[in-house]
Amino acid sequence: MRLEAGRRLAEDTSIPLKKIATDIGFNDDVAFRRSFARRFGTSPAAYRKSFGS
Repeated sequence: MRLEAGRRLAEDTSIPLKKIATDIGFNDDVAFRRSFARRFGTSPAAYRKSFGS
């Protein structure tokens, strides 16, 4: 659920990814990036670049 929230925020907002990571409960952005990449097959930054508004 946290990763889905992070995916939506990365896609729909311009909130910095570090802030998204802490807002959804990760201790740091590195853990968020690793988990995101494992789940979605790409980094949050690459996802945002491809699908963001």
